[in-house]
This record gives sequence, structure tokens and C-alpha cells, in this order.
Amino acid sequence: MGGGVGKVFRWVATTVVALALGAGSAAALINFGGAFDARIVNGAWETGRHTGSASADPYSRARGAIYGLWGLPPSEVVYYTALQDDTGQPLQRSCSYQVSGGALPARWWSVTLYRDYFLIENPARRYSWSSTTIDVAPAGNWRIDVNAAGEGDNALPMGERDGVFALSLRLYQPLPQVLDNRATIELPAIHRGACQGSSS
Repeated sequence: MGGGVGKVFRWVATTVVALALGAGSAAALINFGGAFDARIVNGAWETGRHTGSASADPYSRARGAIYGLWGLPPSEVVYYTALQDDTGQPLQRSCSYQVSGGALPARWWSVTLYRDYFLIENPARRYSWSSTTIDVAPAGNWRIDVNAAGEGDNALPMGERDGVFALSLRLYQPLPQVLDNRATIELPAIHRGACQGSSS
């Protein structure tokens, strides 16, 4: 009897550990990508070769579901995600950022900010900017100010708590050259400004 209980206990313990390891590896692949969908890196931004397509792997589909990206093929939308600034430092609430650019090779585009895979609640109810809502300078360039307080031009608030921040850039109905040059087309810069508790 005791031996049987011991075997059951060991089986349960082994199963729990296996599930935990499996969940951990899945979370890592979902959060940071993996070999299943070859990453395409363009500055601070990255995308997957098959992101949004029917041939994408399950982990890529999970990432798409988390960020609300799934549903349209690359010929309709190209999705880029940035977890870092142009220097390679993770986006963090203690710093301010300027996302800046000009005309993008798509019929319509948007930039959205997420924290821990969700939109960030804020009094202004401002979660993204698009090519039809953002204020554009006469020269055609634009800027989005990203900071905790949501201050500045075309602001995106980072909210009142820390987390994993990510910017999502969507290029809707991209021009043909985008699909062939996803690693080299000019994308918005993500410049880090002042950081609390730092002289940089």
C-alpha cells in the first residue's frame, strides 16, 4: 500500500515538474521568439518571417494572439514589435522615449504600446497613434512621446506600474518592397531620453 502511494506521489511530482518546465519553455518562446519562426531584426524592431501567415508555428500564433495581431496575412499587414530602444536597452517605465519617423511604406499604419501583453489603462484612453490620427509636421515627420505620465506630443502613457513594455508597429496594406526588405526598410527610431535615478 505504502509503495503504491509512493509511486503515485512520484508520478504526480514528476508530472507537475514536467508541466512547469513545459510552460516555462513555452512562455520563453512566446515572449522572446524562437527557432520556429525565423526572426527578422530591423533596428529595435523585429518580426517573424511567417508572422500572420497560415504557415506560422504554434508559438508564433500564441504571440500573435497575446498581442492581438492574428488574423491577416503579411500581404495585408506586416507586424513589428519592439521590446527595446535603439541602444538595445529594454523599454522601462523609469525612462522617457521618443518614437519618431516619417512616411511609412503602407497605406495605413499604427503604433500601439503594451504592458505585460495588455493595453495600458490611462485617463486619456490613448492606446495608440496611427497615420490618420497623429499630428504630422509640415515636413512630413512625426513624433510620439512615450513616458509614465503621458506628457508631450502625441503621447502614449506607460502608466503607474512597471512591467514588460512593448511597442507594436502595424503596416497595413504594405507596399510590395516591404515584404522583400523587412530587415532593411526604414522604420521609426526609438530614442531613449532621461531616466529617473540616472544621469544618462
